[in-house]
Amino acid sequence: GITRNLYAAVRDIWMLQIDFDYPSVSKLDHLLSNSRFRQAWHLFNVRNEFGQVEPEVFSWWDAYMASVAEDKTELLVQLVDIAPSLHPAKRKKRKKSRRRIRSQEVSE
Repeated sequence: GITRNLYAAVRDIWMLQIDFDYPSVSKLDHLLSNSRFRQAWHLFNVRNEFGQVEPEVFSWWDAYMASVAEDKTELLVQLVDIAPSLHPAKRKKRKKSRRRIRSQEVSE
């Protein structure tokens, strides 16, 4: 029942939520220049009202959106300081390797 165009728009807005949740200086230009930025920003605000967003992240975004160009440099420096604490530890779990029993080992 959902058209492909509407599906793509909703998917893009939700994918931008990742960039809102884990902001980085390198992704900031991409996010701000995205055509769906306004809709994603409104969804981010709604998610904040329901408590689904880290308060520290929302306060940074709120200050960034309300600031003028001169203040944004200071906020970017602040982002570099808080960004590592936002990302969960990215550890890869090692799979236990099973040793295959070869037919030669079995016959012995």
